[in-house]
Amino acid sequence: VDDVPITNLRSHFGPVQELSEDQVVALNDFTNFDGPLSRKKGSPTPALVKEEILPVCFDPPAQVSQCVWVCENNPKGSDECRTDLARVQCVRRFCNANGQWASPQRLPSSYSEKCNGKAPVVRSCDY
Repeated sequence: VDDVPITNLRSHFGPVQELSEDQVVALNDFTNFDGPLSRKKGSPTPALVKEEILPVCFDPPAQVSQCVWVCENNPKGSDECRTDLARVQCVRRFCNANGQWASPQRLPSSYSEKCNGKAPVVRSCDY
């Protein structure tokens, strides 16, 4: 791009111009997807809106770097994770930045209290 003369560029920048206060409010109203920000002069500033944190991983929903504990092959109706049975295992997975449940790790039967027998448990990782 440094070798290309300015005359060959497809567009040109105009001079820098200051925006009036009304133009700034109109621009903010146009680009704010939560609702208009415009207010009369002298009115108090609106209260800050608490930002909702959306999950990155789904099924179950979780944030990046959270873990899920799942009791796999647990007998139906059992409230506890029955790792004393041969096929039942408590598995921990990690929510990565790509929005995927990754790094499945089968935990020893001594970790059975981390898993719920009926539903996955999402919380901060224990490592």
